[in-house]
Amino acid sequence: MHLKGVVHRDMNPTNVFLVDNDNIKILDFNVSKLIEKDTDYSTDEDSKFKYSLFTKTGTPIYTAPEMHSSSRYSESVDLWGVGCVLYTMLLGEPPFFERSYF
Repeated sequence: MHLKGVVHRDMNPTNVFLVDNDNIKILDFNVSKLIEKDTDYSTDEDSKFKYSLFTKTGTPIYTAPEMHSSSRYSESVDLWGVGCVLYTMLLGEPPFFERSYF
């Protein structure tokens, strides 16, 4: 999805479905963001934030720290969410359980 210019921003277990042994589907793109892929960012001093986003969104216990701190973030926040989903699948509980979210 990143190759198509889409950042999901809410990767959590309820949005990832195992269809069969070979296929996984990602659902619920209601907070996703379409990013521009053809812009030249070579002169931008913050080039690591090539597709910067600012909005706090998603399920708090599965979102990357940079989303909570209101700092700029990129599509890498989806990778953090995938890691949290895998952790939850393996251990049966989220990696950062916070009672105030429930």
